[in-house]
Amino acid sequence: MQTRSARMPATGRGSPLLLVGFAMLIALYVAQIIANGDTKSFAIFAAFGMLCVLASAIMKDWRFGIPILFVWLALEDLLRKYIGNSMVIYAVKDVLFVIILASYFLDGWKRRSEPFKNPVRVPLLLWFGWAIADSFNSQITNFAVPALGLRMSFLYIPLIYLGYHFFRDETQLKKFSLYMLQMGAVVSVLGIIQSIIGLNFLNPIADDPYLRLRLIRYVPGTKEEILRPTGTFVDAGRFSQYLFVVAFIGLGLLAYLYATQGTKGRKLILLPLTCWMLVLAGIFVSAQRSIIALLAIAFLALIPAYIFSKQGHVRVHNLRPIIRAVLAGSLALVLLYAWFPERFSSVFRFYDLTINPQSQYAEVGNRGSSYWNIIVYSYEQSGMLGHGTGSASLGLQYLYKAVTDSAYAAITHTEGGYAGVLWEWGGVGLALWLWWTCFLVIAMFRKIVILRGTAYYWLGVSILLFTICFLFPLFYLGFQIYQNYVSQAFFYFLIGLFFRLPMLAGRDSKLIAITSRRTAES
Repeated sequence: MQTRSARMPATGRGSPLLLVGFAMLIALYVAQIIANGDTKSFAIFAAFGMLCVLASAIMKDWRFGIPILFVWLALEDLLRKYIGNSMVIYAVKDVLFVIILASYFLDGWKRRSEPFKNPVRVPLLLWFGWAIADSFNSQITNFAVPALGLRMSFLYIPLIYLGYHFFRDETQLKKFSLYMLQMGAVVSVLGIIQSIIGLNFLNPIADDPYLRLRLIRYVPGTKEEILRPTGTFVDAGRFSQYLFVVAFIGLGLLAYLYATQGTKGRKLILLPLTCWMLVLAGIFVSAQRSIIALLAIAFLALIPAYIFSKQGHVRVHNLRPIIRAVLAGSLALVLLYAWFPERFSSVFRFYDLTINPQSQYAEVGNRGSSYWNIIVYSYEQSGMLGHGTGSASLGLQYLYKAVTDSAYAAITHTEGGYAGVLWEWGGVGLALWLWWTCFLVIAMFRKIVILRGTAYYWLGVSILLFTICFLFPLFYLGFQIYQNYVSQAFFYFLIGLFFRLPMLAGRDSKLIAITSRRTAES
């Protein structure tokens, strides 16, 4: 006993000394970075230091890391603007996601009571298997290319499972949705400020050649400039695509709150309503025509969604939540016009002249035909096997500083999602892509039937509309839209949430299916 008691103090003294010594080394390193004015190294050190601090909490509860991941996705580009487009900062989100994923799998024994049968797991696995096999395509000369392609197309697919198990009750659903909506409002406000005072706001003076920080469009027939804001992102397209996702989250949340809170919860609805209006205003000033057109079509699609929702007697209040949300969006545009009439008018003229089919400057028809020609060209060049995984992926510019190969040059400077799939994986890959995307939408329609008559119906419809827009018209416009890590992470996470909604609504899917079939037969 005496020997043991004599050893204990030595151990107790040694451990704090080691910690103090380690802390001093870190402090000296940070002080040297600051003294040298090396902000890039300091930012990288701070980012990974914060990640190490958060890792222990995430390993205890993987749900703790989910909100952090999505906030980081919205803010990461802001750091990249000011520290030279560092790929080290770009990798922080991947490390964070791997930590969350590891914690999720270690926590797997707790989920045995509520297993999730992913309805698209088979087509997704086959698509992934074909991508692995095509990584050894004979046309691949640099094996960093398929590694890049696999990361850009498949990394965030596990978020389907995390999204399903993340939401345990309606309180958690409301908190997370409001959290994302508030974050989107902040990013939107920054973009609105950029579009008004100039693109030098939140954008460094020295542009990186791979960052698109100062995109300017012009009203056709005039020299009137339309500044395309980037917000916290390095690209105006990523800014608008992020707000597009948040807009559907806000639409579903507002409809759910209106359906559950009624007139008693006006104070609770005021904050998300304001945030949603700011998000729509940001989308409008983004000058992204495809996003504006799809959002308008999605709003029109709410009418047949309402007709589909009716069960038995028609109840007008079933439509009130969605009407209020749409009216709030219209009010956002009215206020934007009242406060900034010149900016609103110029952006509106740009939309009208380039989208309106009767305008001589309309680009819809020309764009549609050009994308189809690209698809045909890609098939002719790729056949059934394609050029290999990653050969058309976003991020190739960082592997090939000067693209000399004609095949890479052709696909890098063209657009079109289906063309990109054909180029990488050929006709086989396109068939697998169409299989899993169409199968997913069909499976979601089946779940929507279960949600009819519940407060979660409009939230489910919002996610379904975003899924259709993301996988078909937006994907038709560009493979890079799918590979945009912000939209892709939200997409897969929302898919998991969607398939969780029937359980949150307390519905038995088998019972509902039997009842619906008997009603149809009678």
